[in-house]
Amino acid sequence: MSVVKDLPSSFQRIAVSSDGGLIATDSTVGVDLRDHSGKVIAQLETEAILNSMAFSPDEEYLAASVGRVRPVGGNEYDYPIMVWGVVKREQVAVFWTRRTSKIETLEFSPDGRWPLAASIQRLACGICARIISWPR
Repeated sequence: MSVVKDLPSSFQRIAVSSDGGLIATDSTVGVDLRDHSGKVIAQLETEAILNSMAFSPDEEYLAASVGRVRPVGGNEYDYPIMVWGVVKREQVAVFWTRRTSKIETLEFSPDGRWPLAASIQRLACGICARIISWPR
């Protein structure tokens, strides 16, 4: 096991790929994608504040739940999930979750087909989870 010593102390969110070869941290522009040494190898841009991040098990995708955003043409705010392709470093999907509170936890199913999101809603259900399907 190696220890990354050069990560900045300014980030608040982090995700590590299953093989430890990639690290994602939040930054002022969105996401800093880093190699195993902590060196920034790419920046994935978003104007929204990140709440949580997760790599797909095959490390092809990075998903991030982001702060309150108003969809284009929409009337209500939402807490979307953005997905980037790790190889091409481009956004490949945005899921509008129809949540009224931020997504606290974000993971992928073991086969990578399902991003799983959980938030605490101010409803009778308490903790509400949502499974989001997307074409891969």
